[in-house]
Amino acid sequence: MERYTRTPAIPQEWPESYYALPPKERFFALQEHLNQFPDSQEDRRRLELFEKRYNKTYDDGFMLAWMMLKVADSQGVTALTRPRYKHEVETELKRLCVLDETVDAVLEREWSEFATFLIETYLNSSPYRSMIFGIGAWSQRTTAQRFAREIITVTKTVPGRIGLTAEMSILRDIIQKRFTELVADGEELLKEAERAVR
Repeated sequence: MERYTRTPAIPQEWPESYYALPPKERFFALQEHLNQFPDSQEDRRRLELFEKRYNKTYDDGFMLAWMMLKVADSQGVTALTRPRYKHEVETELKRLCVLDETVDAVLEREWSEFATFLIETYLNSSPYRSMIFGIGAWSQRTTAQRFAREIITVTKTVPGRIGLTAEMSILRDIIQKRFTELVADGEELLKEAERAVR
């Protein structure tokens, strides 16, 4: 991970404004905060999670894991392919810090911030809203319906095929909570998705 090389301005409200920063600036701000408060266990935990989530070029591993779990949904699972499928899904759940990780308040906040980023990115994405061949665009509600189904697929259907529904439950609850907070009729859309997705 890139080392601290400059002194950024310290956010006035910590850690709220930390999460509002882009990844690179977030890393520098966290380094500076730790320089001032080296005994902060919460900030040490934030650094640990930062280094698990982002690589050296600040690509988001949580987002990559989400996309790979979407890909996994399209794969048929048979007795022959199940071991490989299980390995691939477990790899992505580890990337999301769902497996082999202690769930604490700092991780839950990281997941909540990821959920916000994920929902806003998808619902404001022109490619995601585009109809087939890029002709026309889905309405905001239809786009939200599609993403509600994606939430159920990625957080319930895919891990459920290998018996890991319970392990995904905390992250699923956090994403669903943010969805209901950010999207009009979000709770209703999630209930529709639950009925539609198997």
